[in-house]
Amino acid sequence: MIRLAAFRNPDFYKKQAMRFSTPNIPRIISTAEEVDGFLVLPRGCEEALCTLLQDTGADYTIQDETCPGRPLHITFTGTLHPHCPHVFLLSGRGTAKEKRALLDELAAVPAGAPLAVVAIGKYAGEGFDLPRLGALLLTMPIVWKGTLTQYTGRLHRAAPGKREVLLYDYVDDRVPMLEQQYRRRLRSYAALAYTVRGAAAKPDLNEHIAQKEAANFVSCERFSRKFSEDLETAVREALFCVPSLSARSVQRMIPLLQRLQHKGVSVQIYLPEPALFRADIQPKIDASAAALQRAGIPVAFCPNRLPNFCVIDQRLVWYGGLNPLGRRPADESSLRMTSPGMAAELVEFLRGMVANRGCQRCIFRYSLASSSFRVCRPTS
Repeated sequence: MIRLAAFRNPDFYKKQAMRFSTPNIPRIISTAEEVDGFLVLPRGCEEALCTLLQDTGADYTIQDETCPGRPLHITFTGTLHPHCPHVFLLSGRGTAKEKRALLDELAAVPAGAPLAVVAIGKYAGEGFDLPRLGALLLTMPIVWKGTLTQYTGRLHRAAPGKREVLLYDYVDDRVPMLEQQYRRRLRSYAALAYTVRGAAAKPDLNEHIAQKEAANFVSCERFSRKFSEDLETAVREALFCVPSLSARSVQRMIPLLQRLQHKGVSVQIYLPEPALFRADIQPKIDASAAALQRAGIPVAFCPNRLPNFCVIDQRLVWYGGLNPLGRRPADESSLRMTSPGMAAELVEFLRGMVANRGCQRCIFRYSLASSSFRVCRPTS
């Protein structure tokens, strides 16, 4: 089935035909991946996959879990500012002469005048140079670190008066694929030395430095120590929402969780039902959940897959690819943020999920990278 999502890399064969070196260029490109025990294939492979299963006599069931969305009843209460007088659309269309004229007009905008550039990634993502740019809004989800590095590179040009750059990231956590892509972008932000800023933060570098401990990315090698330190400071409750369990991590965490309970801290773990995992993994999940329950730690099961986060004292939030009760890939990172607002939303999500187990999908309503939270990096 993996071969259905694989194809020959034309770049490899092109360089091979020209007798160029190809040591780091894959011969075959595969768009399939294994996530939490499931094989993920592009939607375009559905017809070929069904044909393959029919030819082999395999029984299969198609279950559509597409999120149809829901209406939002909101009212705008902000203040609209005057529109930006200089807005440029860079799409790659037009003749070479027209494109040069547009770039010349863009370069002629006075340094202090407001400026906005709307561009497609293939046109402005690489090679486009406008040093005055200081903010980037990602309007489409991307995954590959190389692409993200190229996009953010448009901001990393020194310019008079530029002391930091801002990157706005958006995620729809109600769609598992988009939530997973966001977790993968978190690793790239950590590798690129970005930190997180709240909406109340002023665009001042000193203010940004003061917030680094309140919101930052934590790598895998620092995760265990930092996360344990935060748990030790809990005085009221610690809520875990985890997509899976591993026996080693569970055994390592049980003594710490029991110490919290002895201090009077309420500990609760939310986990997908074992039936959602592969058949060979289900016994391991059952055993780890049973070990937690034998230790006196409550475990609540959800009929849907879950994001990975932890809320401590309804104030401190850990979110990302590092699961304190599961596997921790070395290249993953987690976002650590002190945010009562975000914590309250997550607690409401967890408790509503348990109160309404009959719902078709548990909705993670808080957008971790909405306009309320900005990823920023000081310029050199």
